[in-house]
Amino acid sequence: MRPSIRDLVSICASNLPIGNVLEVGSFQVQPADLSDMRPFFPEQEYIGIDMRPGSGVDVVADFEGSGIYAQIPIHSHAVALCLETLEHVKHPWVVAQRIAQFMREDGWLLVTVPFAFPIHDHPAADYWRFTPSGLRLLLEDAGFLDVHIIQAGAVDNPHTVVGLASPTQDFFLSGTKNFLGTLCQDWARKWIVSP
Repeated sequence: MRPSIRDLVSICASNLPIGNVLEVGSFQVQPADLSDMRPFFPEQEYIGIDMRPGSGVDVVADFEGSGIYAQIPIHSHAVALCLETLEHVKHPWVVAQRIAQFMREDGWLLVTVPFAFPIHDHPAADYWRFTPSGLRLLLEDAGFLDVHIIQAGAVDNPHTVVGLASPTQDFFLSGTKNFLGTLCQDWARKWIVSP
């Protein structure tokens, strides 16, 4: 996990309403201390799901498969994290739809994807890169009604594309306008160069 992503999770957890968390793609690659997002959500139920067992994984399952419904109740999570994961799944549109199904109406999703980043087959194959427009389309098609896209790096070649999304229309405009307008843009400026 890149330090810039950890920093963004900290900002979101400190400024948005929190509740029980579902992390999709939770396997913690080394160093695990950068990949562990649980400390940002103290006293919250936190379920990490990944296709293989390991550090940070509570449920081992294929998130694209139908068996996931037997393990996680739908409409049950206030927060969903999908960090540096969508580029590694074969069908990201399926994963985005499943995340939407597992979220509460009053919840929010943070998804991060690399764009200008080397091809990397760790921890799994590297299939995709998403432009800001592509990530917006993916999230809107999955059923998210309030979608905001942030990018860090060069305007025409960002190193990171971020989606903040909610199943509720105008979720981020109710009390979090300063968060979107100031804090997220400050994050993007801070991390103009990718670490």
